Amino acid sequence: MAEIDIELDSDLLEGVRRLAIRHYGDSEDVSIDRVVETAFEMRLLWEDLVKGGSNEIEEPLVNWEFAARQQAEQLPPEIRGWLFKRR
Repeated sequence: MAEIDIELDSDLLEGVRRLAIRHYGDSEDVSIDRVVETAFEMRLLWEDLVKGGSNEIEEPLVNWEFAARQQAEQLPPEIRGWLFKRR
């Protein structure tokens, strides 16, 4: 496994220590390393899912397209009244 040196400011390091205590019971170097590794893995997984168009998590994808008519004209009159009511 590769080793990476990461510089953290004191506020961020304190937050990582709190996470280590909450999840692993202590703030030893091993627990801090596990928190950072998990965060890094989660970030890489998120980037992978975003690039894949959310297909892996079966999120619905919607593309709204309107014909040459104006958008409001495509709606039924009742809904047009609710959405575009003038006061």
